[in-house]
Amino acid sequence: MKQISIWSLFVICTLRIGAYFKRPLIAMMFFHSILSSQSTPVPVSVPASVTVRMCVDAALTAHPVASMAEARVDAANAKYDESGGALLPQLRFSARAIGLSHVEPTSIKLPIPGSQPITLFPSIDHQYGARLSLTQPLFAGFRLSSAKEMARLAAEASVEERLRDRADLALQVEQAYWTWVQALEAQDVLEKVLVQMTEHEKLVRRLVEQGLSTSSDLLNIRVKRSDVQVRLIDARTGADLARMALNNFIGNPLETPLVPAESPLQYLDVKADSLSNHPDVRADAFADRPDIRALSLRKSISEESLSAARGGWYPQISLAANVDYARPNSRIIPPQDKFSDTWDVGIQLQWTVWDWQTTSAQAEQAQASVRQAEAGLQLMTNAAKLEVAQYSRRLRDAREQVAAARLGVEAAEESRRIVGEKFQAGTSSNTEVLDADVALLQAKLNLTKAGAEFRLAKARLRRATGELP
Repeated sequence: MKQISIWSLFVICTLRIGAYFKRPLIAMMFFHSILSSQSTPVPVSVPASVTVRMCVDAALTAHPVASMAEARVDAANAKYDESGGALLPQLRFSARAIGLSHVEPTSIKLPIPGSQPITLFPSIDHQYGARLSLTQPLFAGFRLSSAKEMARLAAEASVEERLRDRADLALQVEQAYWTWVQALEAQDVLEKVLVQMTEHEKLVRRLVEQGLSTSSDLLNIRVKRSDVQVRLIDARTGADLARMALNNFIGNPLETPLVPAESPLQYLDVKADSLSNHPDVRADAFADRPDIRALSLRKSISEESLSAARGGWYPQISLAANVDYARPNSRIIPPQDKFSDTWDVGIQLQWTVWDWQTTSAQAEQAQASVRQAEAGLQLMTNAAKLEVAQYSRRLRDAREQVAAARLGVEAAEESRRIVGEKFQAGTSSNTEVLDADVALLQAKLNLTKAGAEFRLAKARLRRATGELP
């Protein structure tokens, strides 16, 4: 006898039920939904493994700060293109069509017998016209050339400011990444110590049952383990919050799972590190910073604005040409009710002889802006010098902290091993074991923190010296 599969049997039962209730279509739809739910695989969320470089590149592509910087550059370039057009000829076209109320024509009659009246100005009730005008600035008191130069400098400054914003964003991403990794490393250390304390608690509980230890020893272990649990909860919360911040930077949903592909101590050789081998950074290292270059360009813009303001003291000269095609044409007398074309070419001069010291006040404002820009550039330069000196010092300190923390972990691990062996032999107390566990925990946390601080100090020094991401 042939064997019927469970799915074949299910199909037969479904069709019979549908026929019984006279709803075979509904029964088949139900059967199809069951099959679909069985055949469709359930997606599994696999955490993405990310490096610092990957996060920085993603943020520079997707973060709104980068988009805003690009938009400012595009706007500044468009402004420069606009300023160049003011120096070129301007061609304008205009047209008109006018209906007028009827008036009697103006005519005269000569005092000659039998003469007819002569119409001087006929009544033309509908007028039409078109004009093509060409204007070319010849001299504008250097204001147009200054405006174009200001636009060019502003476009260059916007490029430098874009580099500044990208460098700031890259530093923020690196800080978020290493803060997240440090929290994960601390969480891992606390979890391992918690497992170790739990095993030690089991051992002490057996000793208490055998009468070889006291209940106070067991309570001391539970107090220490509770403290580690509290710190572990804080570490997990900190890791989750730091991951959310990193996801926000790189354009992911906040709850996107991530796995770090780098560790603060991975491939970390502070003795071979390029920056740490040069603790005395050159004095002019900050000169390459984009924010310094941007402020220098802004100062040049203020100087050009002073030149533009002083242009109000000079006359403005321009060339103008017009072609008129009108019915009637106003230059043809007497007016004729027909289309006629005329043209004119000339030079125009405008000179403000007295403006109640308006131009002088504008020049004084521009001069004050120049002084303000110079002071701002000096202030930024001094701040950059201080940042380079501070972050250089912090990098040297972080390098020494990593070396000291490594020695501390080695000493704490050896101490824990010796105390553990003594406790097994009955020559060491439970308090000494707990103290060794706490010392090892703190030593590992110090090493993790020192490694993260070294990475951050290196990133901050790169930003302070103007290194671009």
